[in-house]
Amino acid sequence: MMALRLLPVIIADLIFAAHFIRFYGIYPALLIVLLLGTLLVRKNVVRIGWQIFLFIASLIWVQISFQLVQTRIVLEMPWTRLAIIMAAVTLFTLLTALWLETPRLKAYFKKASPE
Repeated sequence: MMALRLLPVIIADLIFAAHFIRFYGIYPALLIVLLLGTLLVRKNVVRIGWQIFLFIASLIWVQISFQLVQTRIVLEMPWTRLAIIMAAVTLFTLLTALWLETPRLKAYFKKASPE
């Protein structure tokens, strides 16, 4: 059941890895996918680490969005749909970081923590 609660985190990570495989290659993408293994470690520091990672990922999505939209504008191609999709991906990633603040996920990560 906890896998369903962590599903937004998994999806956000896989979408981010897909971006990396397209622009940077297989090894950085594989590293990002392997980070999912840390979700099995039930410590609060892992939850906070994921929140930081997802926040940084959303900042990267903003940067990439601006670059892609500017490229489309320069090439006189349609860019509105791209901007909407990228905004949705950015918002999803950012909301996923906030999702980790829900009481049940906090409890899941604090169970093994001596805090």
